[in-house]
Amino acid sequence: MIRRILTLTLALVFIILSGRGVFAISPADIQSVDNDTEYYDSAQATACADSQATSLELGAGSPDGAAFPDLNPTSMADAINSYILKNYPNSEFKGLGATIVADGNHSNISPFIIIAIAQNESAMADPTVVNIINAGNAFGRTAAPGQPTWVGAKPWYKWTPYTSSTGVSETGVEASVDYTAPQNQGAVGGGDEAAYIRAEYGQQIDTNDALNFLEGYDAPVGNGANVAAYIAEVEATMSALIDLTTGTSSVSSDQASGGCASGGSIVQTALALAWPTEFTTPTANRATAITPTSAYAAALQQFNPSEYTATGGDGDDCGVFVATVMRDSGADPNYPVVSTVTQAEYVIAHPTLYKIIYPATSTAQLEPGDILIINDGTTDINGVINVGAAGGGAGGHTYIYVGPQAGGYNEASASLGDRSANLGVSEFSDPNALGDSFLIARLIQ
Repeated sequence: MIRRILTLTLALVFIILSGRGVFAISPADIQSVDNDTEYYDSAQATACADSQATSLELGAGSPDGAAFPDLNPTSMADAINSYILKNYPNSEFKGLGATIVADGNHSNISPFIIIAIAQNESAMADPTVVNIINAGNAFGRTAAPGQPTWVGAKPWYKWTPYTSSTGVSETGVEASVDYTAPQNQGAVGGGDEAAYIRAEYGQQIDTNDALNFLEGYDAPVGNGANVAAYIAEVEATMSALIDLTTGTSSVSSDQASGGCASGGSIVQTALALAWPTEFTTPTANRATAITPTSAYAAALQQFNPSEYTATGGDGDDCGVFVATVMRDSGADPNYPVVSTVTQAEYVIAHPTLYKIIYPATSTAQLEPGDILIINDGTTDINGVINVGAAGGGAGGHTYIYVGPQAGGYNEASASLGDRSANLGVSEFSDPNALGDSFLIARLIQ
């Protein structure tokens, strides 16, 4: 029921925004990390959250709802900082977790929705985006008559640099999520982003009375907008942030090179790096099937640099993706960087690290975090494990099983020359397989 209400509410916000020309929604990367207990080095505390969040009270909303949630505000601020630092290290929102949480709290809006919108509209306030440069606008918000405006492709709402109450010079991007900024006081239609969402869509968010509107609204079809994909992306982002907030994710500051985030569980890292849907039509952020998420491209550079170069930065290779996930997550820093044959040999040769399930005959044998490997010639005629030589295409493939996800997806993988990493549906079907030649490698905890 909660999921249905959120879906309807998010769809309402998206559709109203699209219909009124306020947002230009496009798929973007959905990212996250981890699975155990959050850890933050005390030396990083001021970088991860500040007193602006510690003084707030819990909200009454569901964690995955649209209103301010009943989660610890300081933990939410830390989670937002961690998520941004890992996936968007150049973001203008870096270090603003507490400000964003306070902004959401002030207008009773989930800060996770604010983050999800910015992620889709501006790659999380990327400093190279034209609206960030000229208007401090990370949300694709247009300006109504009489509102501060920068005229680009459209009249965009403009936030300008300001001096905070403590005398600190702040950017226009920060003004967009700071309800205390002077320019936001008494602003018509809401100044800061949370106030704007509250002013425009507050009744729908509070009552979740979106069904009648959705049934009679057909603009998304005419606009070519993919509401279902957008909602799936928002849900994935919110889920990642909830996990980080509630402690179902682990974050080690030493792995984060002095920041608030790091790699984490195999599943969460795979979800963080892969597109949440299969490629269908080009968008601003995903021009072709081999376009990687910005998080995957960054992880390739850091954890699998040789294959970043070899694939031209796209990571369109199944073995490269699995290797990058294993290394980025910290699950296995020595996992071979490429080649399903080499990877099969490796997991077989390390029985203290991996439990080998062979022959695997059904997807029912898979558990979240499992690595499936298929090679043309994984076994010889007598059924003895023999990784042989991987063929092209279906003759050699590997993926990470991530468990049930939005859209019916349950595995994450890339494919050589065909596509960068995205979610898909696991299957045990391969025309080049020699008998029961599917191998599952399960990391021993």
